[in-house]
Amino acid sequence: MTFKKQLLLCAIITVLLSCSSPMNKKFSKETMGADMKDIRTQLDSTELALLVGAIIHMKLNYTLLETMTYAEILAKGEKWKEEKVKIEAEQKNKKH
Repeated sequence: MTFKKQLLLCAIITVLLSCSSPMNKKFSKETMGADMKDIRTQLDSTELALLVGAIIHMKLNYTLLETMTYAEILAKGEKWKEEKVKIEAEQKNKKH
C-alpha cells in the first residue's frame, strides 16, 4: 500500500470515528427515539433533561432543529440555563 493510500485510509477512519458520537448527529424527528437511547449512555440525567427541555423549548418556538446536532441543541440549553440562573440571582439581590 502506498503512503498516499495509507494517509487517505487514516483520514477516513479518523472522520468516521469522530462522527460516531450520537451527540454529533443532526436532529431528526424520525430517529429521535433511537438517538436518545444512544445519547442516554453519554449524558448524565441532568444533561439529558436539559437536552430534552431544549428540544421542547425550541420546537415550541418553531426553531428548525433539523439543522442542528444534538450537541448544539444541548449547548443552547446550557446557555439558557446560565441566563436563567443569572436572572434569578439578580432578582434575588434586588429583594435584599
